Amino acid sequence: MTRKDKAFVRELIDELKIIYSVDYHDFTVRWHKEDEEGMTFASITYEDDYQRITLNIFPHFFKQDAHSQLKTLIHEFNHTKTLTLKDKFIGFINGTKCTTAKQVQDMDEKLTCGFENIINALMTNQLSYTQKRINDLVKNHEKNTTKKRNKTAQEKRF
Repeated sequence: MTRKDKAFVRELIDELKIIYSVDYHDFTVRWHKEDEEGMTFASITYEDDYQRITLNIFPHFFKQDAHSQLKTLIHEFNHTKTLTLKDKFIGFINGTKCTTAKQVQDMDEKLTCGFENIINALMTNQLSYTQKRINDLVKNHEKNTTKKRNKTAQEKRF
């Protein structure tokens, strides 16, 4: 993982923070030096009550092309909308948290509103600058990565 790779990912994260309305949350990116077991590219933790987010990026993440990296980040950002609901249900199943029907209804409404806001912003072009910026970032990173691979392949031939 190079500085350029990290810079590219940071720029994507900044744009996604706007889309997911978490740009004012306490946000930390942890760049791990070793992969987790399996094929984990990234993971995220979200503390709704403190509005604290930690995004973990593993070395395996950088073996993907730029578009796949973007999709991985989108997947992780979706968890900022779903983790609270998941945690409540796991707590209910384990008997460690009391969850009422009203709490489940409130969590479902919050989740629905979160996705509604994202989709509405996309459909009404409120995020056209962000969409263009992300597309440009991915295209430029792909172009630079391809040039670097071609140069490395030529050097290996000689």
